[in-house]
Amino acid sequence: MNNQEAKFILAAYRPGGQDASDPLFAEALEQVRRDPELATWFEAEQHFDAAMSEKLKGEPVPPELRANILAARKIVRPSHWLRPRAWMAAAVPDTPGRGFTLVFDPATGQLYGLSGHDDGFFKQPV
Repeated sequence: MNNQEAKFILAAYRPGGQDASDPLFAEALEQVRRDPELATWFEAEQHFDAAMSEKLKGEPVPPELRANILAARKIVRPSHWLRPRAWMAAAVPDTPGRGFTLVFDPATGQLYGLSGHDDGFFKQPV
């Protein structure tokens, strides 16, 4: 085991020594005893964890927290019909000064023509 692997495992080690007999930490703790640099890191990590734990103990837990977590909506993936439609369009010339656009709607399979006139555009199936 190298120091990087030991740090990864020891990051979950709780302050106070209650994990000292857990076999999951045995090899990483042995690495701490062999390597002074890792021992220095582990001591600082334990000090930080203890300080954070002490700070969090002073914060009250909202009574509705558990219910809110359990009631939270699960991740729901939208159905294909909720996705934005992909439109394909091609502009083609109509008469001088006016345009005609072909638009294909893949959701319906319909091809539409949009024609520009003096009174605006109108849509018609092609």
